[in-house]
Amino acid sequence: MRCLVNYLKTLLTGVAMLPPGEETMKPALIDTDIWDSIARNNDKLPMQEWQNVELDKRYNDYKNGKLKLHGWEDVHEGLRNEYKSNCDSFCS
Repeated sequence: MRCLVNYLKTLLTGVAMLPPGEETMKPALIDTDIWDSIARNNDKLPMQEWQNVELDKRYNDYKNGKLKLHGWEDVHEGLRNEYKSNCDSFCS
């Protein structure tokens, strides 16, 4: 985790040193760099014991057919409908 924090500090320092106008030109590249760094080091990210226990439980439930899985299309439609419903009730 300390490595990631140092990387982010270095990255932000570099962004601060960009000429005026250029600091807004590369946010997508910065995001990509951050996510790539996390992916490279994800095996080093610390996890609490309870998180490992929960992940193991969920994986075992999945392997034993105890979880009801949903396709992406159904999840996306459900989230979209929920968002529309919340928007409609908020805006009314």
